[in-house]
Amino acid sequence: MTFSVRGGGHSFAGYSSSTGLVISTSRLRRHDINEIDGRLVAGSGLTNADLVRLLPQGGGGQWVLPGGSCLSVGLAGLALGGGVGPNSSWAGLTADRLRSTTLVTADADIVTASETENADLFWGVRGAGGGNFGVHTDITFDMVSAPATLVTSGVLSVEGRENSVQAAMAWQRILNDYPRLVSGSYRIEAAGKRQVTGSARIQVLMPETDARAVLRSLLAVATSVDLSERTWWEAHTWYSYASPPLASNWYRSRFLYTALDEDVVDQQARHLERFDVHGGDRGAHLAFQGYVGGEVDAVPRTSSAYVHRGARMIVRQLVSWPTSPLWLRDAPSIPWDLRLWSDTAWGDLTAHTSEEAYQNFPDPLQPDWQAAYYGENLDRLSAIKRDYDPENVFSFAQSVPR
Repeated sequence: MTFSVRGGGHSFAGYSSSTGLVISTSRLRRHDINEIDGRLVAGSGLTNADLVRLLPQGGGGQWVLPGGSCLSVGLAGLALGGGVGPNSSWAGLTADRLRSTTLVTADADIVTASETENADLFWGVRGAGGGNFGVHTDITFDMVSAPATLVTSGVLSVEGRENSVQAAMAWQRILNDYPRLVSGSYRIEAAGKRQVTGSARIQVLMPETDARAVLRSLLAVATSVDLSERTWWEAHTWYSYASPPLASNWYRSRFLYTALDEDVVDQQARHLERFDVHGGDRGAHLAFQGYVGGEVDAVPRTSSAYVHRGARMIVRQLVSWPTSPLWLRDAPSIPWDLRLWSDTAWGDLTAHTSEEAYQNFPDPLQPDWQAAYYGENLDRLSAIKRDYDPENVFSFAQSVPR
């Protein structure tokens, strides 16, 4: 019987679903926080929502596990694929804080992977992605201390194509100049009637006066601004968000190692102007995610399976459309006109990006996905796969190849 493994969250490409059996670890939710040294032992069914509730209570709110901001994301899948988010630039990836994991392999062995036990497997699980080597039951992390007492976070909006493009250029410069202090995501979005808007969700590890000085060029083109000085945990909780309403989404990503030129960004904004929102039930945006760089780059590219070190940001395209009433039975297909629009815009963009894509944003139509996700680490990952899963029991459309 075919099967998939689900840690409690979701998979953009549906790889945690199956027409056969779903092995869910969502009830493995135990946790233990050592308030003295910040060590967290977590069941593989925990989600970001659990962490948002748990961590402020431990160690007087001292300890932070860097990770994602979407509350419904499962901790295991997040960490095993790398784990980027608003705190990555100063605290590193979720995978960088992983110290050991226990998993059940295809032949039912219970295996611990750490620096001292099965070190090759430990190298592989930090970036390969979930569902590749076994079913993880618990994961141990060393957390980091909260970085500041007061931080500034908030949102801003931009109207029109020209201002949206200028905001994107300002955002790229700010992330380049302050890689460990500024994080967040800026996106240009189709608004219909040949209009686009821009919006940013930002976190700055500074009091508000200093933060506004850092963000000056971005604020200069904003139509509306809502920035607030918050305590660290207020800001951390504020930045987390619930999953959006049910819809079918197609995500595509690339890592940027150099900033995009203004004419390239403008070309993408013009594509979004032409996007048909279809009465408002379809959507498209291009996001510039500042969840990389800084502390992420303190680890060499080949020190773990996560290879995308040295990138300046992730650029991510999204198209969305209404979900069929039959979504529980049938995998949604991408409407042909959205596929055509996306392929055209994405082709224009990727001529100016690296070929690397984030494995935790899996794209079922990603060409040469093995190289895009794993780069020069692919051969070593495949060797580990042959050692721990020689019969390829843990297999799906984009599982690590043997």
